[in-house]
Amino acid sequence: YKGHKKWVYTILYSLVTEAEKQFGGGTGELKQAYVIKQVYNALPGILKTFISAEKIGAWVDDALITAKEKWKKNGYISDIQIWYVPEVQK
Repeated sequence: YKGHKKWVYTILYSLVTEAEKQFGGGTGELKQAYVIKQVYNALPGILKTFISAEKIGAWVDDALITAKEKWKKNGYISDIQIWYVPEVQK
């Protein structure tokens, strides 16, 4: 994570935006759970030892603040391009 914070937050922004598009308004807990699951499943096993779902949740909250600012400036969330969504491992 250290040294890669901008990259991590870019991915989180994309996932938060994707969740907003997919689930819509009034589903905050569902959207947060979705993003946490996506990120946690994409982590290499060794990192799961050091990064908890609670920590990822805090990162999601931070990314959401930035996302809301960008959405407000953009106007329409449907126009926002999503460039990265990690593949969920089953």
